[in-house]
Amino acid sequence: GGGVNMKTLTVAMSGCVAVVTHIDGPHLHVASTGDCTAVIGSLSENETWLAKKLTTEHNSDNQKEVKRILSEHPESEHHHIIKGDRLLSVLAPLRAFGDFKFKWDKSIIEDTLG
Repeated sequence: GGGVNMKTLTVAMSGCVAVVTHIDGPHLHVASTGDCTAVIGSLSENETWLAKKLTTEHNSDNQKEVKRILSEHPESEHHHIIKGDRLLSVLAPLRAFGDFKFKWDKSIIEDTLG
């Protein structure tokens, strides 16, 4: 085929986070990635609104997420992975769509970008 479509590549180079909910009868399904938060509000008996957080952010405050990421890398690299509360000193959310430069092997990036 043709060369690399730069518009498509630019979109792939950026990242995004998301939260989505689905109501199915009495069931509420919630999914999230990144540093999004889903909150549900309910009216209390004394007519005040109460907020309940439904998700956990995927950022450096989430120690379970930090441990997961560190476990995927050699211990000798741990001090480089999360710096200044950011993944590789750049990204605040530890999970996201896109951001291929942080996920693809170096050889794939070189083959794609030339």
